[in-house]
Order: sequence, then C-alpha cells, then structure tokens
Amino acid sequence: VGVLAIAKTGATYLPLDPIYPKPRLGLIVDDAQPVLFLTQRSLLDKIPETKAELILMDDKNSYVDESVENLHLGNPQNAAYILYTSGSTGKPKGVQVKHNSTVNCVNSITKKMRVTSRDTLLAVTTVAFDVAEMDFFLPLLNGGKLVIANQETVHDIELLKRKMQSSGATLFLATPVTFK
Repeated sequence: VGVLAIAKTGATYLPLDPIYPKPRLGLIVDDAQPVLFLTQRSLLDKIPETKAELILMDDKNSYVDESVENLHLGNPQNAAYILYTSGSTGKPKGVQVKHNSTVNCVNSITKKMRVTSRDTLLAVTTVAFDVAEMDFFLPLLNGGKLVIANQETVHDIELLKRKMQSSGATLFLATPVTFK
C-alpha cells in the first residue's frame, strides 16, 4: 500500500528491507536522507536514527485518512525509487530508477508475457530487490491481481507450492536461485 501511495503522488520511495543489518540501514538512511518513513509498529526498532517524519501504517492515530481525487503524478523523469547496491566494491550506492523507466519496463514485459486482467502474480521478492517493482506493478497496471507471499512462505517450498495453488497464480517472477 505504501509503495502504491508513494508512486501515486509521483514521489520517490526508498525500500528498506528489515532483514538488513541496522548499520546497513543506517548507511542508506544517512545517504538518502528520506523525509518520511512509512512503516509498521513491529519494525520500529529497525529504523535508524533519523529526523524523518514517521507514519505507522498499522496505527490510524499516526496519519489522517482522507479521500483524495486523482493526484498529479509529477515529472516522469523523476526518480520512482532508489535501490542501494550491495557495496561489494566499497560503499553501497543509491541507484535511481525513473517513473518512466518503470512504466516502460512494465509495458515491455506486459507485451512479451501477454499479461492481462485475468492474471495473478505471486510476489516472493523483498521490496528492496529490483524485481519487486515488476512484481507490484505488472499485475496492477494491467488490471490483474497481486498476491504477496510472506517470508515464511518464501523460505518453505511446501508452503510456497500451496500458496501458488491457493492464490491461482498465473505469473511468478523470481531469481534462478529461487527457482532452483
């Protein structure tokens, strides 16, 4: 929901995986200087020291719930999201991916895979991995359905098989390691 809300405003999101070590999260936050955190209460201890505003998506007292007409999406050349490299060659670096690049990629994959509104995509990737954006936007921008598997399911082949069957998944994007 948070990713879609940020995309809808034309802003940039910075995915932070809560399984990352706190020093890595701190490095990313120090470098990117986010102005707002969308998170949930159970992850508060993972958030590095920051001056950013905090909104708890599972606490209605931390935000105003109001209906808004369609928003101006801003400049398609602006960054849609920033992913950080692993830092294997030194300090991790933020890589900006533009809104129009995301849309172009989704449109290309839509055509190649013939994605339609009848498709359901089972997402198994962390939000901080580059495939996640395809997971989110591919089905939704085509009127399809998105089902997000939790980490327990992703790491247990039997649970994953059951989730694939129960969700009616017709699409599944993953790395070769996941397929293996």
